[in-house]
Amino acid sequence: MLIRAPWFAAGLSMILATSLMSCSEPLPTPRQVASQTDLDDVRAAVLLRLYAQAIRLVPEARVMCVGVERGEPSTHLLMSLSGRNIPVRKPSRCAVRGIGLVDPISDADAVQVFVTDVNLIAPGEALAEGGYAHGPLAGQGMAYKLEFRLGQWEVVEERATWVS
Repeated sequence: MLIRAPWFAAGLSMILATSLMSCSEPLPTPRQVASQTDLDDVRAAVLLRLYAQAIRLVPEARVMCVGVERGEPSTHLLMSLSGRNIPVRKPSRCAVRGIGLVDPISDADAVQVFVTDVNLIAPGEALAEGGYAHGPLAGQGMAYKLEFRLGQWEVVEERATWVS
């Protein structure tokens, strides 16, 4: 159906202009909407997945040194990881020995597991990147898509981004 009324086009232009002017604030980014706890819960799911992948490559690694983008992991994140019979340390608490990592407290081999980026893209959906490293020739980067199911974040897709 073709509308020929000139008033319709003028009215539509006024409505659109008014709507656009009332939206002068930029839309919030996923990081502005998400709470620190939400982001930490996504990070925990990714870090546990990375640790499971890392110990297949480095089975002697018994300690997880946890890194997050731009700093040390939060207390909430460390507590959510520590209830799983895996010793968890901040990266500043792990040491380099030879070409690998160790936990100075227990003298056990360690693997560095880190999250470099987390974005909540929609309610119940997130994208994250991270990786693990034991030394210069034992590491891998991964990208993940996660969904919130039955009260927890689960990895639903993954792909390798780099290997060393």
